[in-house]
This record gives sequence, structure tokens and C-alpha cells, in this order.
Amino acid sequence: MHHITLWVQSNLSSNFIESIIEPLLESKNIKFSLSSRGMTDLLNGLVNHEIDVALTKRAILSEGQDTIW
Repeated sequence: MHHITLWVQSNLSSNFIESIIEPLLESKNIKFSLSSRGMTDLLNGLVNHEIDVALTKRAILSEGQDTIW
């Protein structure tokens, strides 16, 4: 059994989220947790390896050499 930790940007459409998680709901080998967060939390969760997947409608751009993105 696999577990996926999924955080979504708090202002994403519920229809969009549902379309993404539908295959997970149908899988017998995958369990997942789903949380809604702000953009800063999503990025920090990825950096700190707290989550497996972050869903956002914003592009992640690296604007300088000091940023991780």
C-alpha cells in the first residue's frame, strides 16, 4: 500500500481537485491525505519534503540564484 500526501492551493476549484484525485479514489493500492494550503505553505512543504505533490495554478519561477525554484 502506498500513501501520497497531497496539498492543494486553497483557492483551486473543487472540480479541478476532484478530477485530479479521482484516479486515487479508484485505486486499491493507494491511500492519500489531502490538505488545502496557501502558496507559501505549498512551497515550504515541498522544500522540507513534507508532501509528495503540490497542486497550484501559479507557475513556480526562479527569479534569482538564491531561490530554490
